[in-house]
Amino acid sequence: MTENVIGYLLFGTVISFASPWLVPILTVSPVANWLAGRAYNRWDHAHRKKLSDLETKQACVRKLPDDFKSAKDIRIYSMAGWIRDIYRDLTGQLVMENRKKVSRRFLSRTADLFVILLRDGGAYLLLISMFLRGEIDAAQFVLYFAAVSSFAEWIGGIVDAWNTLHASSMRVCDFREYLDYPDFEGTGEASDDSIGDHAPEVVFDHVSFRYDSAEDFTIRDLSFTMKSGEKLALVGLNGAGKTTLVKLLCGLYHPTSGEIRINGIPQSKFRRRDYYKLIAPVFQDVRTAFYSLAETVSCTDGEHTDRQKAENALKRAGLWEKIEALPDGMDTKLDKKVNKNGTELSGGEAQKLMLARALCKDAPILVLDEPTAALDPIAEARLYGEYGRMTAGKTSLFVSHRLATTAFCDRVILLENGRIAEEGTHVELIALEGKYKELYEIQSQWYRENGKVASA
Repeated sequence: MTENVIGYLLFGTVISFASPWLVPILTVSPVANWLAGRAYNRWDHAHRKKLSDLETKQACVRKLPDDFKSAKDIRIYSMAGWIRDIYRDLTGQLVMENRKKVSRRFLSRTADLFVILLRDGGAYLLLISMFLRGEIDAAQFVLYFAAVSSFAEWIGGIVDAWNTLHASSMRVCDFREYLDYPDFEGTGEASDDSIGDHAPEVVFDHVSFRYDSAEDFTIRDLSFTMKSGEKLALVGLNGAGKTTLVKLLCGLYHPTSGEIRINGIPQSKFRRRDYYKLIAPVFQDVRTAFYSLAETVSCTDGEHTDRQKAENALKRAGLWEKIEALPDGMDTKLDKKVNKNGTELSGGEAQKLMLARALCKDAPILVLDEPTAALDPIAEARLYGEYGRMTAGKTSLFVSHRLATTAFCDRVILLENGRIAEEGTHVELIALEGKYKELYEIQSQWYRENGKVASA
């Protein structure tokens, strides 16, 4: 930009000797180029989300066949043709969007070319007219002619640099929005040390939550208390708000209104890092990286891994037999594509690994969000049998959509449309003969009917 400005001043001075009108005319005419470039940048920015969404979907479909877990279903259910059709459709949409983008860019450049023809053509006609009238000689004509060409290039450089700067500014808009997003770091007045060694009490005080752009609340004016050392079960149909409540408790979401308190201390008083130390969660979705089993469980690299603690956690989670059969044991990496001796865990094994990680963390609050969804019946029964020992000295929240799994918990909360529909022990809720019993009967009836079919 600086180089272009210097060139503009030097050659503008030379041209002014030929005619003082040439400099302002040549300077003002590129405004049309600037407007055309600015209009294209704004159009490109406004349509970036649609193009980005299409590219994301196409990338997802493209990677799907490369996933070992997906390959099995693709073959069994003959999904190859369906996936190809989706990929072809997304590619067609991307081609159309890119054509629109190229067409807009072409129109912008066409307007630029038209202005250049008018601007430079007018300047050259003026110089030719001055030469024919004898106002300038041949040497001056050549000098001014060359100066006009160079001057136009410097102006074009200024306009292009400005439009490039504008385009770059718009490209980082999303990043600027991210930087401006409010950071719920907490005041830092409380730390994990302030909780002490005993199991904490957790209070939801009139908590409500609504997702951005959502019309309705997912959690509505929710109030309840998890007593110190209590094993609380949270049940309800899909969409009742169970997972949202878990993420609120874990500090991943923040209440739209109301307050969550740990031992009487508001959640907002903790620094994020200190608050995360209080909770050991096991979520429905399992994500692992290219680390070893021991590193994944301990959440540390090899040098700092407490191997004995990791081994104990893996044994308690019921994964040790699998690990003992591996050539590298706990040092086995979690990806066959990157590591030759790596391993691929099944859904149930991966869920056990996440449970082992939560047990190894040994936080005062244990949160299990559908921890048995991918487990076989034997592993599930073993988890229920071990649940009391796992949660000893902790406050725990067990989330499930299967009501038969709540009998070992101290108390059950039935969530419906983000509100507490019923509350009590499993026995109390069955005796209440309300919504809980209705759902329980529906689920148990399915098992009874299938049991009769199997015995027949």
